[in-house]
Amino acid sequence: MNPRETFFKALNFVKQGQFTEALPLCQQLLKLNPNEVNNLRLLGQIQHRQGRLAEARASFSRVVQLAPDYAHAYMDLGFVEQDLDHLAEAEQTLAKALSLDSKLHPARRALYAVLLAQEKFDEARKLEAVLQEREAIAGKVQSAFELFKAQEFDQMESLCQNILQQDPGNLAIARLLADYASRNLNPVRAERLFRLILQRAQENCRAWNGLARALTQQDNVDEALQCIKRSQEIDPANLDTKAVEADAHIRRYDYEAGIELYKEILQQQPDRNSIRSQLGLTLKTVGRQDEAIAQFDHCIANDESFGEAYWALSDMKTYAFTEAQMDTMSRVWQRSDLPDRDRVYLGYGLGKALEHRQQYAEAFKYYEQANQVQKTLVEYSAEANRRLTDGIIETFTPELFERLARTAEDAVTPIFVVSLPRSGSTLQEQILASHSQVEGTQELPYLTRMAAMLHRGQTPRSQQAFPAGVGELTPAQIDNMAEEYLAKADFHRREKTPFFIDKLPNNFLYIGLIALCFPHAKIINARRHPMDSCLGCYKQLWATGQHFTYDLEDLGHYYRDYDRLMQHWHQVLPGRILDVHYEQVVDDLESHVHRLLDYCGLEFEENCINFHQTQRVVKTSSSEQVRKPIYRSALAYWKNFEEELEPLKKVLGELAED
Repeated sequence: MNPRETFFKALNFVKQGQFTEALPLCQQLLKLNPNEVNNLRLLGQIQHRQGRLAEARASFSRVVQLAPDYAHAYMDLGFVEQDLDHLAEAEQTLAKALSLDSKLHPARRALYAVLLAQEKFDEARKLEAVLQEREAIAGKVQSAFELFKAQEFDQMESLCQNILQQDPGNLAIARLLADYASRNLNPVRAERLFRLILQRAQENCRAWNGLARALTQQDNVDEALQCIKRSQEIDPANLDTKAVEADAHIRRYDYEAGIELYKEILQQQPDRNSIRSQLGLTLKTVGRQDEAIAQFDHCIANDESFGEAYWALSDMKTYAFTEAQMDTMSRVWQRSDLPDRDRVYLGYGLGKALEHRQQYAEAFKYYEQANQVQKTLVEYSAEANRRLTDGIIETFTPELFERLARTAEDAVTPIFVVSLPRSGSTLQEQILASHSQVEGTQELPYLTRMAAMLHRGQTPRSQQAFPAGVGELTPAQIDNMAEEYLAKADFHRREKTPFFIDKLPNNFLYIGLIALCFPHAKIINARRHPMDSCLGCYKQLWATGQHFTYDLEDLGHYYRDYDRLMQHWHQVLPGRILDVHYEQVVDDLESHVHRLLDYCGLEFEENCINFHQTQRVVKTSSSEQVRKPIYRSALAYWKNFEEELEPLKKVLGELAED
């Protein structure tokens, strides 16, 4: 018998009101250790719920004798004394509970009732003000949850902070903010909040799962699996825990383990589309396209309005919808009660389907409507991006590079492939990853996180935020940042080759940091005709980030900022960056491969020409294309939408003529 598992099994029976089933388990545990206070307290709770008040009183009295600082046990004892009508004793024990933990609000409510029953009105009146304050806070908490459901996140955040000023450590608000941080992909904040919850609620299975998910998102998978183990001890049958475990295995590239766990969940909950969709996406990632399609089709059979499945099928690029599917999608699209998220998914799906049929004008209408809705669900400011670009250019001067120049030569050479999204970066990665000395990892978030945390956390590196804060750094701090990045990236380097690729496109913002941290790194800037790049972005629904892509004018301004920043990097870092033009690669692949490998200092290998034959996991939306030989059909593709793209062309100005 595993005592921890047995305890949580008994606890779950108690939560479900199954006291007869819980009692023998609790008695078994107490035979092993008669003085284990948590088991004794659970026994007392069972006895109390069964109406065996004298026995419950004896059990709780024994607990507080063994653990005089156990506030919850004093509260339990006070409840029993109240039910026995031992009002003086109830008052004493409830007051003791509150003296040990002032946040035990159920004890405060019970004490108020006990004082009134004894006609101690003056003392009760003092508590009444506190209880009224608690009721007001409870009302605000309810409002915060309603704002969360309504996706009014700014108002929710403001109200939560107001509540925490009145009631620091409010667990309900901590849970809400933790859930919001998880939803908003802020794992550092989510981790902090879930740890706070678990300090006071060790048996909270949901909090263990939340902490595991936050750790997984930060690639701390081993610790995440330990949290999952704790959660499984509390509730072995919890399928949400199994889903978190599947995500953890996938994060460390154990795709088969993740796939099997998803399938186990679906055996019990075949209609759970969120899991079935994740299974489909994972199968797509590893190249099992037919199986992925079957899962998405099953999602639609479960719920014809499940927009994510239509979008996932359309994002496979090679998939063609049937007439019957098109009719269903059109009918669902007309529904006035269709949630925004499903409308976005369905809009992209219909757009791709019509585009596949070369009905370009009609396709664009759906893309445009989907983007209009999606833009309301994210926050983006073209003016803020312009200021950020200005700040980077002002900060990263030749003098800065000279002052912080790093000469250390690391054991491994990172290759950074940067670009505007949809500009051929996955193609460059696939060519390089086909080389025996190079490993393709994925889009690593670590430079972005280091920049964001420059002035935050327990040990901030600077007083100012990025980019200005970089000017405050010392050579030793640059060394530390380089070591931190390589340590994080090592998690993704399964083959441990001398070179590895980080192809997060938006790293063009951090080329200055790359140059400071890794003087020998290779930086490849994948370029494509601006109109094709921006159109590719506009037609794509992004899992995270890229909020500039949902409006044609925002796209144009973003591209102009990207272009002028790249000009700056070439000026202050002459010869460090290799520009690769997609159109030139398509025209002469072999010459490009030689040029690319020469820049990286790699010997020519034939596999790089035959990149489409390389078997590797590809997570981006280009996963189907890079498994096929290079093709020319994407060149000047934007002309199919020339009239619709006029607002973009106007903002791009002379750049649109590239």
